[in-house]
Amino acid sequence: MTRSTKQRSEALRVGNAKRAELSRVKAGVASGEIPFPHLFTKYQPLVENVLLVDLVRWLPKFGDVKLRNLCARAVKDQINLGVTLGRASKATRAWVLVTVKAPGTHELLVRDWEGAARTLIELIRSHEAQVKADDPDWGTADDRLWGAVKDLGRSDG
Repeated sequence: MTRSTKQRSEALRVGNAKRAELSRVKAGVASGEIPFPHLFTKYQPLVENVLLVDLVRWLPKFGDVKLRNLCARAVKDQINLGVTLGRASKATRAWVLVTVKAPGTHELLVRDWEGAARTLIELIRSHEAQVKADDPDWGTADDRLWGAVKDLGRSDG
């Protein structure tokens, strides 16, 4: 099946428009005009195929040294910055937002406090699983703690 000249022209027009919009958003983040957290909400459809590490590079004053330190911390925390925004888990997204300390992050998390709380619980449980694997004795006390949390949740209703 061959495309007509009109179809190719339309595809080129759409592609160019998307690249221009992406360029505008990237420049807006770099200048501080567009808050970094807006990439995770308002502009997500546009940037969902961009790697997290590339999104972080768009931040102003986020050079090679900061990026290297961020990547080292991500590896330590078992976070993959080589995934696209669209494929990143909520926990990974929250980690990026909190770790880069971008202006506007607090407001975004407060607006979705329930989602933020669930995400933090996911992060805590992930960390705890790693700690339990390293120190089996720690897990018993932790299991009692989460059991108490569940009991509180049941009595809250």
